[in-house]
Amino acid sequence: MSRLSLVIGFSVMTLVLLAGCSFGKNDLAAVSSDGKAVVKDAIDGDLDQAWSCSSLRLAAARVPHDIVVSRPVAAINEATGDACNDALDDVKVGQTRKGIASLLGAPSGTQSGCVLFSWLPSKDSSIDGARICFSDDQVATVGIATHG
Repeated sequence: MSRLSLVIGFSVMTLVLLAGCSFGKNDLAAVSSDGKAVVKDAIDGDLDQAWSCSSLRLAAARVPHDIVVSRPVAAINEATGDACNDALDDVKVGQTRKGIASLLGAPSGTQSGCVLFSWLPSKDSSIDGARICFSDDQVATVGIATHG
């Protein structure tokens, strides 16, 4: 076998392997462990980075909701629904609690042994949360919450 054939064969195999690898949308999202960086990013009324669902939920909890919605608050609210819907698409049966926390952040509450996550819906969706139940620390069922 010629050296050129080996190089071409290796290149084709590498491309096939790379094509089979996929990342969820949230794998590339910026992360803020306390939401402060998201709020700082939103000060001008626009988010310059794509933030993770968990980061946006933390930021939304930091901003006051009893005042007229400002541009920064609106930017965070609009991005949260989209990011969390994307993160919810990445939730699969069998994932661990740690994996879910990295996608959705800390739960909003618990109910009957399940954890609840809530967020403001995006303009294009009525999804505003999820109910995730675990068995032996792995996701057993996923329920989607919608506002009516």
